[in-house]
Amino acid sequence: LGLHFFSPAHVMKLVEVIRAGTTSAATLATALRLAARLKKIPVLAGVCDGFIGNRILTRYRQTCDIMLMEGALPAQVDQALRGFGMAMGPYEVQDLSGLDIAYANRKRLGWRTKDGFRYIPIADRIVEETGRLGRKDSSYTCKVNGIPLTFNESAAVNFNYPWRDNFCELRDFHVGQCPGGYGHQGEDIKPGNCVMNNEGSDRCLPYQHTIAAVRDGLIWRLPGNLAAYLVINTPNEFVRFRYLHMNPKYMDEDGLISGRQVSQGEIIGKVATWGDFENGTSYHLHFNMQVMTKVGWVWVNPYMSLVLAYEKMIGGRGTELHEGDPVPAAPDKPPVVLHPPVIPQPKPVAAEAVSAKTTDAKTTDPKTTDEKTTDAKTTDAKTTDAKTTDAKTTDAKADLTDTKPAVEPDTKPGASAGASAKAEPATQPSSNGAETTPAGGK
Repeated sequence: LGLHFFSPAHVMKLVEVIRAGTTSAATLATALRLAARLKKIPVLAGVCDGFIGNRILTRYRQTCDIMLMEGALPAQVDQALRGFGMAMGPYEVQDLSGLDIAYANRKRLGWRTKDGFRYIPIADRIVEETGRLGRKDSSYTCKVNGIPLTFNESAAVNFNYPWRDNFCELRDFHVGQCPGGYGHQGEDIKPGNCVMNNEGSDRCLPYQHTIAAVRDGLIWRLPGNLAAYLVINTPNEFVRFRYLHMNPKYMDEDGLISGRQVSQGEIIGKVATWGDFENGTSYHLHFNMQVMTKVGWVWVNPYMSLVLAYEKMIGGRGTELHEGDPVPAAPDKPPVVLHPPVIPQPKPVAAEAVSAKTTDAKTTDPKTTDEKTTDAKTTDAKTTDAKTTDAKTTDAKADLTDTKPAVEPDTKPGASAGASAKAEPATQPSSNGAETTPAGGK
């Protein structure tokens, strides 16, 4: 029997239960109950290449590859399939999962010489002639400042950098304050550390850090909407803050919908990876603000507001870094691993075992019967003395107990009841643009 989960396994509901020729009814029923306990949707499948889902996916990809040969671009195919209702297009999926998996399957099945369908060599040539496997082995840089980035979200380099303003990061959104009229609209705020399920993971677990309301105000959000607005509407101020990439399902369950009044500092959600679907973006919060003017809502850069709020929290000032300045050393922030590997430790040798071995060694020494008898008598004498000593020791302990002071002495001056720790920010703006570092960074 086999269980075939779909990636990412903690999100995808479908699981194929593979029944072999010798699988018993009891084993099959146990597997179906296990899938139900995992809150999955089990589907019974036979033993065949690709089972059910991947057999369908194979024909789906073949048809898309034919469209490439007939003039379509991969991005056009992906866009059309997303418009049809797919969470991701076929080439986005391959780019994310890796080209090497499908390449190995095609090679194993001998598709180049197989009759009955049209072989498209594009993906195979990418692997063989360029060695590129998709995002899993691609190096890339930030769009604004050219800083090398890594696809491994949990890598320390993604958490050890000064703050950077990414309000005008090159995006396709209209922002009149940015050069060229386009920008990011707000700030991406990354939590201060990464939490992983297992060592070696390349993604941070969502829902490990909370999000607070920045002001007293009213929530604007329809059920199912991706964005949550916090609105302040007073005679002298009309401003709204927007929170993105939280999970809409959890926002609905928590009642984060229009009409809810929240207070400054109130927890309104958790940092997630929602970008139209789970794990659709990296683990961060997108935060922006707008003010109402005569021409409508206008984007306002919240970067300095975030810096001032952080400086207020730590009771210190940050140090502005200019182009060419050396970057101060940042403390290493290794990820938190919830299930670290268990390293077996050698078992300590018990004292009783050592004593037994010593006794055995003494017993094997050649001795006469008279000598053994003498040893036995001596042992009895020693045992009697030991018992007498124990009794005397017990009496001595009793006397000491009676003379023990009734009140324990106070703790020494200066002793601390607990260790203090320096507070760290829950979140930090992610890399791009102008830089600043928290106080004490240099």
